[in-house]
Amino acid sequence: MLNLGVDPVALLEQLKTKFLAAGGQLFEHTAFEGAWVHPDGVLVKADQPFKTRLLIDAMGHFSPIVRQARQGKPPDAVCLVVGTCAAGYGANDTGDLIASFTPIRHQCQYFWEAFPARDGRTTYLFTYLDADPAASAWGNCLKTTGSCCPSTSRLAWRQLQVKRALFGFFPCYRQSPLRYPWGAPWRWGTAAVASRPSALAALGP
Repeated sequence: MLNLGVDPVALLEQLKTKFLAAGGQLFEHTAFEGAWVHPDGVLVKADQPFKTRLLIDAMGHFSPIVRQARQGKPPDAVCLVVGTCAAGYGANDTGDLIASFTPIRHQCQYFWEAFPARDGRTTYLFTYLDADPAASAWGNCLKTTGSCCPSTSRLAWRQLQVKRALFGFFPCYRQSPLRYPWGAPWRWGTAAVASRPSALAALGP
């Protein structure tokens, strides 16, 4: 059931406020360059070096730490996601299940999800397919999103006020969950999902 939406702007602001109040330091616009794990901690190289007892990797599926642990292995599959955040929906106080109501098209089975958002309601389509560079699935996903809108929302496109559109993809690996050979750092968010094929697309970056 997806009947709860988290406002990331408000959540991050609260975390930032509590972190700074506890004596933490925040270095924004500071790019990660590398990390070295030592018996007594971790040395992080950015614009300046940091020594820490704990490093949490929250850089997502394409984290350079995850990439090094994968040793350049390409993904076995990808999850494609296309969707919108729109206003104009009627009152909806129920949760949404993952739904699939179309036959296989273009060698893909399409799934739908929806959940509340600050600016309206987010609805998106996702599907899994082989990681083949020759595949041209983006156009098919967009067309399916448009043609199935009346079925998913009981409204036509012209009745909705689209605030923003989104699209993305998530790599999937058979070798999952991924285990770091270094014992550190910890992983959080999509870096912690380990790109499992069964992972919900809602956990993406």
